[in-house]
Amino acid sequence: MNTENQSLQNPSPQNPSPLQQALDIIPLAAFFLSYWLYDLITATAVLIITSLAGITFSLIKKWPVPKKTLFGTAFIAVFGGLTLLFNDETFIKIKASISFSLAGIVFLVALYGFKKNLIHMMLKESINLNPTQWNTLTRDTALFFFLLAAANELVRNTLTTDSWILFKVIGIPIALALFLTASIGFRIARNPSTQPTQETLYPHESKPQEQESPPQKDA
Repeated sequence: MNTENQSLQNPSPQNPSPLQQALDIIPLAAFFLSYWLYDLITATAVLIITSLAGITFSLIKKWPVPKKTLFGTAFIAVFGGLTLLFNDETFIKIKASISFSLAGIVFLVALYGFKKNLIHMMLKESINLNPTQWNTLTRDTALFFFLLAAANELVRNTLTTDSWILFKVIGIPIALALFLTASIGFRIARNPSTQPTQETLYPHESKPQEQESPPQKDA
């Protein structure tokens, strides 16, 4: 019981409190509701305010703010600010395309250029995969992000704003959840007992030398 109370008072990125999880959902829900009540420009202003308010509240409570939340809020502030400044819906609509594309590029460059597996860094505390599975999961996630960016461009250029809102608020989260659930579940089902090793995930790092056991004396 004490452990549960401590996790509620001092949530971590791996064990967020229910209120902290709600702070991630509120901005998108407020954006969706504001659009249907008013318009996209108003909804964008509400999205900016609620996103910044969520981070401010977390900082006041001294809760850790995940980097993805900080980057996401920064993108919202920039593209949402441009939307309000120029009164042009295009900026908030292309935010998803640019953010997904950049995320995919970062994942691939980190993996193949710097031998850093960012998905492993984010999920290693909760998911058990072997090094090859982590690397293919990161690669596939990056490719899926590129697909989402392309889908966002297709929807915003060919369908109505109402359809884009539904795609943005409902379609993308469902697609991400299904992709990650299927990808991770498939890998776990194929090899459930494997443990990631730093040597294979980060091949540029030298392997620790094994200590040789002293020779045994003849009796």
